[in-house]
Parts: sequence; C-alpha cells; structure tokens
Amino acid sequence: MDPVILLLIVASGLATALGAVPLVAIRTLSQRTHDILLGFTGGLMVTVVVLGLLPHAAAHSGADPTAVAASVVLGMLLVVGLARAVRRLPLPKAFGGSSGSSAPRLAFVLFLALAIHHFPEGLATGVGYGEGLTATGNGIALAIGLQNIPEGFLVAIAVLRETGSRRAAALYAAASGVVEPLAGIVGYLWLSVSPADLALASGFAGGAMLAAVLTQVLPESHRHGNRVPATLTFVLGIALTAGVWIALGALAL
Repeated sequence: MDPVILLLIVASGLATALGAVPLVAIRTLSQRTHDILLGFTGGLMVTVVVLGLLPHAAAHSGADPTAVAASVVLGMLLVVGLARAVRRLPLPKAFGGSSGSSAPRLAFVLFLALAIHHFPEGLATGVGYGEGLTATGNGIALAIGLQNIPEGFLVAIAVLRETGSRRAAALYAAASGVVEPLAGIVGYLWLSVSPADLALASGFAGGAMLAAVLTQVLPESHRHGNRVPATLTFVLGIALTAGVWIALGALAL
C-alpha cells in the first residue's frame, strides 16, 4: 500500500481528535450551535457523494448500471442495519445513567451515531484512492477530514458535559473516528485486489454515506426546532466543499 495514501486515509479519519482541542476554552455548547454544526457536516458528506462517489461510479460502470444501483441500495441498507444493531449494545459504565434507568445517555448515543457513519466515510476515502493518488481521492479525503473536526467536537463536548472529564472527552472524540481509517484501508485494499469493482465500491460507499446523512445527521439536526439554521449550514457545507473541489480540480467527471 502506498505510504502516502495510507497517511492521508489515517489523517482524514483521525481528524475527529482535533475536535477535542476547543475544550481548553469551551465547556458548554448550546443546542442551536450543536444542530448548526451537524447540518454543516451533513452538507459536506452529501457533496462527497454527489460530486465524488456517484459520478465516479457512473464513469466506471461500463455496461452494468443496474449492479451499481444495487450497490448503492446495499450500502444504505448496511448503515440502517448497523444503526439498529448498536442500540442493543451494553453501555460503557461512564454512560450507564442512573441506577434503575436503562435509557442511554445522549453522549453515548451521539458517539455511536457518529462512529457508525464514519464507516462509510472511511470506505469512501479508501475508494477515492482506488486509482492511486488522484485529485478526486484528495478531494474526498479533505472534505471528510474537515467535517470530522466538528463531529469530534460534538462528541467531546457531550462527553465532557456528562462525565466532567476532559480526558474522557478527548479519548471518545478520537475513538469515534478510529473505524474510519480501518474502513478506508479495507476500501483501498478491496480495489487493489479487484480494480474492476471500482464502480460497485463507489456506489456502495455513496449509498452508505447518504443513509448516514438521511437517517442520522439531518434528523438529529432538525429534532430540536433548529431546522432553518441547520439547513442553512447544510447548504453552506455543500457550497464550501464544491468550491474547494473546483479549486483542486477534484471533480470526478
């Protein structure tokens, strides 16, 4: 595996750890700001899918677009299935809530939700580098790395609020992104072994990311009545990423 690509995949995924840095000065976060940040990350994720993964899949689909469409659906179903499965996991002691209560604390629910959708993001990064160190791969890695920072901050601030420990907050912020470089390496190795699967891998990663946005990120950002500011930052995330990609020449088509 190209060491430069490996470094970029790992750096993009573990950018969640940078989200703990503001805890030096910030201990609380309003719900409105929380939802605004979620909306922004959703816009970045959608742009990766629309400008990077799906055009990439279409450009390499050959004579079998049906298989690509099926891979998109399969990716969406995987994320939905994972989201349901983790609800049955036992909570770590720090997030167990008061005795007699089985309801998960908000911080751990948020941690799980972000950890789940970091899987398709990591896969997308690895797939983006399926043809080597390309502008498209760099664009995907950059966009995902940027949106991982506010996501890591959301995890960190929630953990700090519920545990009072900056150390725990920083650890959980970093841990929420660990799955991403692992998934990125899987995606990259998949295409190293079977380059002909590039279209299927791109469609699968794109479907998984869309499911994460539609079933987790956007509903959570709208759930507390902050639909307008969250939607505005969602659009801002799309515009910002599109502008950066145009400047980098990273569009897939």
